[in-house]
Amino acid sequence: MKLYLYLFVTLTTFLFSTSVFSQSEKITVTKEPVWITKNTIDYSKKLLDKDAADGYIDISLEKQVYLAEQSEYIRRSKKIISQAGVQNGSEISVSFDPSYEQLTFHSIRIIRNGETLDRLQLSKIKTLHQEKELSSFIYNGLLDAVLIMDDVRQGDIIEYSYTVKGFNPIFKNKFASEFHLDYAVPVYEIYYKLIVPQQRKIVTTHPFRIIIL
Repeated sequence: MKLYLYLFVTLTTFLFSTSVFSQSEKITVTKEPVWITKNTIDYSKKLLDKDAADGYIDISLEKQVYLAEQSEYIRRSKKIISQAGVQNGSEISVSFDPSYEQLTFHSIRIIRNGETLDRLQLSKIKTLHQEKELSSFIYNGLLDAVLIMDDVRQGDIIEYSYTVKGFNPIFKNKFASEFHLDYAVPVYEIYYKLIVPQQRKIVTTHPFRIIIL
């Protein structure tokens, strides 16, 4: 299986103080947080389209983490290349644990022939309980926020962004995350950003796993 590494990566560390917050089980909608870096995406790239799997290709993957607010911002842009991609790439699914995490969507949109179509409607987002471990009589408490997008066409670009706020309290304010640089499918651009309080110690391990003590 081919491994693709065709990307732009930025990992930035800033120094800020900590803060506290509370969670809600409800999914909300707000503007993008002010602390993120807003990147310009080139939607016209086609070099890797021929190697796309399942009829669509990821144009951009972003992950930005702000430890002081215990927040992880995600933005994903993918292009529908074929009719298979209409079927395989039209679903948006985000997992979160409502006992300590708050999910907030910022945007869900389709870019079609240069026109932006807003598709963010909370009433169409379904919240489902995960059942992956029920056969072992284990209930993990995770929820999936799922949106099956309609009127998706070949050539469309689906782009969405959201923030998950809240870290698992069992880790007692420690943080660990993986920032992957290799994928088995082509990805045009990857952007990572990590904002860390000044007093925290940063440890990196292979394959690019970051632990904050």
